[in-house]
Amino acid sequence: MSGKSIIIKTFVTSTDPIPKYNGYSLPLEAIHDIAKKIREGQMPLGIEHSRRHSLLYRTLKSEVRKTNAGTLGVWVEIEVDEEVWKTVGDKQAFSVSVKEAYHFPDPTDTKPKITISADPAYIDEETCQAVIAELEPYCAVEARHLYQLSDLSPKVIIISIASGAAGNLVSTAICSAIKKLSELKNKKEENQDNTVLIQKGDTKIFILPSDPNLKRQISRLIPGKQRYEKVSTHKQIGNRQNHQKNRKRRKSR
Repeated sequence: MSGKSIIIKTFVTSTDPIPKYNGYSLPLEAIHDIAKKIREGQMPLGIEHSRRHSLLYRTLKSEVRKTNAGTLGVWVEIEVDEEVWKTVGDKQAFSVSVKEAYHFPDPTDTKPKITISADPAYIDEETCQAVIAELEPYCAVEARHLYQLSDLSPKVIIISIASGAAGNLVSTAICSAIKKLSELKNKKEENQDNTVLIQKGDTKIFILPSDPNLKRQISRLIPGKQRYEKVSTHKQIGNRQNHQKNRKRRKSR
């Protein structure tokens, strides 16, 4: 780093209709929520949604203002190291993503929860519904549209899996879901694979659906039921032993 910082002022997004989402517009409350989360550091700014362009910065201002078209938009002002900014290539296409749930699990469903977020610009509704139907026998499924608010956005699917998910049927269903979701709607871009971000607890992995080790990687996150129950039992025993040791220590004081 050079130690010399510069101030970047730029536009992030607005309530204008978004052509790639068939004219979908962000609701007013979403615009205010985006500005608030950026201001409080809860929604990091990316560069064209690319993991190659990570950016360290300090937010100076994040506010909602009227655009020239009379809609509402979010503008930000950030402080960033000059040399770091040069590595980004002076791109000012800041990007944020918004998730909007459209399918919710039954609140009485006790199966492990799985949340799937996919960009509707690339994944059609029919495919999403087929994936939900395939997963519901094994998981409580929540599905969300992932709106990536920039002209250049990657084909990404985000799958969040509850820590209690276990069993070969669950991992097989998730592998099948990933492959289905990766069939792109846009035929002209069929040579470009989706990137799948899978989250379970503190573990995050990025994987391509075409990866021959897809099933193996999913199985590492979602163990067979016997292995899961064995590990859970060991954890419970360990917790009880630690609890007993702590009680003895407190008594001996």
